[in-house]
Amino acid sequence: MNSIKFTQKTLRKFHLDQFPKKELYLVINKSFRDSFFDVLSNKIGGTTILSRKLGVGSETVRRWKVGDRTFPNWALLQLNNLLRKEKFSVEVIEKNIEIFRGESSSYRIIDLVFPLVEDERLIRILTHLMCDGYSGGSKHLPTYVNTEKELIKLFVNDLSVFGNVSVSIRKRKTPKGNKHYYSVEFPRIFKHILKEIYQSEFYAKTARLPKHFFNLNEKLSSEIIKCFGDDEGSVRESSITFGLSNRYLLEDFRNILVKNLRMNDKLISEVKKVPEKTFYNFQVNRNLLKKYYDLIGFNHPDKRKRLEFILSRESRSGNKYPKGVAKQKIVDLLAEKPSSAISLGMKVGIKPKNIRFHLNNLKKENKIHVSSLGENNTKIWSVTK
Repeated sequence: MNSIKFTQKTLRKFHLDQFPKKELYLVINKSFRDSFFDVLSNKIGGTTILSRKLGVGSETVRRWKVGDRTFPNWALLQLNNLLRKEKFSVEVIEKNIEIFRGESSSYRIIDLVFPLVEDERLIRILTHLMCDGYSGGSKHLPTYVNTEKELIKLFVNDLSVFGNVSVSIRKRKTPKGNKHYYSVEFPRIFKHILKEIYQSEFYAKTARLPKHFFNLNEKLSSEIIKCFGDDEGSVRESSITFGLSNRYLLEDFRNILVKNLRMNDKLISEVKKVPEKTFYNFQVNRNLLKKYYDLIGFNHPDKRKRLEFILSRESRSGNKYPKGVAKQKIVDLLAEKPSSAISLGMKVGIKPKNIRFHLNNLKKENKIHVSSLGENNTKIWSVTK
């Protein structure tokens, strides 16, 4: 699929001193911890002096020293800075961290990966959190939700960018109980790390893409839009439509398409409010669909298949079935299950414009009707009984 070559730039790397200072707690291996406090004792003083410099009780410092208490990141870095020229490099400290976690967290992340690399996994996690995620606030864990299980599984795999953490995928019913969706909760400390390094909030109504995103290379920029499309995109017969209730965040995503990925601005509609709705959308014109497929694409299997179908039908002429057979095939399929035009087109193998022609004729003959509206107001057709 991705036939276009991307420009390559050095990926950013984040170290312990760029992580949250107050929310992150560490377990240091005994050998390094003993050496660390020996150097502190020789250069600065014992636990009483160290406690005064940090503004904490001497018993707290003693417990850090013997390993009875997890080390807050701020204290570890501040103690290390007291050593000045003799201080340990952050890389050495990172190699001796056995576990890290958030405050009052049952999640213990082991097999840590330092430094944290800004690769596709990190970009996808942040984008999903802004689109179909829930930050959790102060009482609940951050959660990613989607009706497509494959996207949830990919998200779980992406969490490995932080280290080895065990999470579980849950299958739930929608409030009406007629559909299912999947969710995965993940450690709150990951949200704090992302917030710290990107200086961004994740509340759906106020979130904005980090300014740094507009300087990313094409490969990472394509991952931003791919995740956005997986969560909030809809593949229609002649366009891809993106919608959000947050207008400014939606405009950020559009700018990534135009500025970072150099998509033709004239072939992407402006962000507009959907009439009588509380959300906004914009569309990628059909003349950009091939480039979108080559440069970005979808991880969402159904959306990927729809786009591939549209592109394959656009490159052919004629129908798959003889005259009259296609119409009956459509009726037979709708008798089995109400469907959208694009879904019927994929099953019958007919161009979007031809499937619309047959649907309109069948409607005039009172054989079928629009029974409901699906995602993004897509018409769902049913057999008229």
